[in-house]
Amino acid sequence: MDKKICAVCLTVGKPAMITAAWVNDELIMAERKNYPERRRAMELELLRDLREKEEKGFVVLVDEENSFITGR
Repeated sequence: MDKKICAVCLTVGKPAMITAAWVNDELIMAERKNYPERRRAMELELLRDLREKEEKGFVVLVDEENSFITGR
């Protein structure tokens, strides 16, 4: 089954998102986006992007130390 994937890492290094697709049993990396290191600026931009990805049917994975982003 083909899937669109969005993965976010907030625990290691600079905050970043990568998009990918699982097509015909193959993982294809598409695009990486970096976010501001300032927490508030990052949250505003990231939450907007995550809503957009969910609306487009992406499976969204978030790696974070607390549930601030995933709790929304």
